Amino acid sequence: MNPPAHSDETADHATRAEIRELLPTLVARAPAEAANMLDHYPPDFIAQMLGSLNSSLAQSVLERFKIERRQKIIAAAPPETRLQWIRNEAYREDSIGHMMEPALAVFQPAWWR
Repeated sequence: MNPPAHSDETADHATRAEIRELLPTLVARAPAEAANMLDHYPPDFIAQMLGSLNSSLAQSVLERFKIERRQKIIAAAPPETRLQWIRNEAYREDSIGHMMEPALAVFQPAWWR
């Protein structure tokens, strides 16, 4: 028997509330401290939390997790975020490519003609 749909909505609301509560503390910490702070949370929660951060900080925190844990967090992220995080890892930490976010829209070079 499946649980009622409202239980999923309640869980989502609780997760969003917890993210809002933790976000200021997380942002105020160095990436290694932020990763330690999040380490006891499940991968899907961490992925949502990192998705709430600017891409540079999210990538820096993500890199502080051990590789197995990082892979689980990346797998729990939405597809477009997951792909972007994987792409970003190919760039040096101090480069623009390392800080990229998924594109909101992509236009062909002559889209305005």
